[in-house]
Amino acid sequence: MLATKDPTNQDLVIQRLLIQPAMTTKEIYEDLRREKEISIQAVHKITRKLLDQEVLTKNGDNLFVSQEWLLRLQKILPSQAAFELDEGESVRWIFNDLYHMDAFWKHLVFQILQDHPEEPVFMSAPHAIWAYAPERQKSDSDFYQYFKDAKRHVYYAVGGKTTQDMLFCRKMKHEYIHSENTTVPGRLLSHIIVVGDTITTNKLRKKDEEVIERIYQKYGSARHFEEKVTNFLMKVSRVSFFVEHNKEKAQMLRKKITKDMYVPKETIEKFELW
Repeated sequence: MLATKDPTNQDLVIQRLLIQPAMTTKEIYEDLRREKEISIQAVHKITRKLLDQEVLTKNGDNLFVSQEWLLRLQKILPSQAAFELDEGESVRWIFNDLYHMDAFWKHLVFQILQDHPEEPVFMSAPHAIWAYAPERQKSDSDFYQYFKDAKRHVYYAVGGKTTQDMLFCRKMKHEYIHSENTTVPGRLLSHIIVVGDTITTNKLRKKDEEVIERIYQKYGSARHFEEKVTNFLMKVSRVSFFVEHNKEKAQMLRKKITKDMYVPKETIEKFELW
């Protein structure tokens, strides 16, 4: 168990990544073998298990401790370095499946949320497809539960007008989650989150976006809608994740996202939303 006198090999892997994020499995092995006898095969087995359990997340060959897992753990652990971009800077990642993109996306978004602990959050998506990502439904539910537990306001614009879009918005409505079906900014299926002046965007390939749009239009009110969406998302083989720091764009997006929502004047003034 972490923080005990006799940590397991699994604990040691997690500890290494808490101290130095973005290590590869080989780097973890090289580090561990300096103090104990362990094979690289054993380290590979541990990291695969921790990835399956969503304790770790992965970008390319680089491993990170999941911020989602740290929040669930609810213990005091060494904090990871804050994710910071200067004004005008941006970074982009490409993933080969939705599962790893979603895990890494939430890992990074939770870091950004913790760096801006009081600010309201602004989200938009033409369709809330991430709720149907294979093996990520509970993670998606936990993500929104975080805002309720933290009593943190989220303004969520959903652009679709199908039955499923309407049902999603009604289901999401809460004292701290303000969701509306309205016109949204961005590409067909871009999922946007704005926290402070940091903007994150998830994008599928255009051909995948078009298939999902057809599913929503054809099966939006059908009994097998969720199965159709989930089965297709399992086949998605490329998705990009983009993060940028752009004050002017963030202000514009916040205003567009909330054009059909009420945002208290004191909130607008306190955080200089636009």
